[in-house]
Amino acid sequence: MRNGEDGIVTDPGGGGGTGDLRRGVGALETFKKRVDALLTDFEGSAASKSKVADQKVSRASLSGPNARFAEADGLYTQYNRVHSSLVSLSKSLGDQIEYLSLGVHAAAVGFDNVEDDIRRRFYE
Repeated sequence: MRNGEDGIVTDPGGGGGTGDLRRGVGALETFKKRVDALLTDFEGSAASKSKVADQKVSRASLSGPNARFAEADGLYTQYNRVHSSLVSLSKSLGDQIEYLSLGVHAAAVGFDNVEDDIRRRFYE
């Protein structure tokens, strides 16, 4: 596939096949590795969930006794949202890579030649 003059992706008619699927799986694997590396760096940094939790500060020291500090609450909420999203993205990419790999394998050897347990995983 290539970009036409107007920016629309065009297919020169040569293709498809397992080669394209393999390239797609490779791109997803590369992206997943990057997400996993970010997650590993994040978890190993001073901003990790466990290290942030270890740095305990009393509520009163942030905003005085019985006073809310909405900004601190908001920051922690967003931190948890980003972390959860990264974990979810990594799992989703892992699942997609597995299913695409199964599909590429089935296309290469023929679906009738795929082992029963691999067929079951493909339909899960």
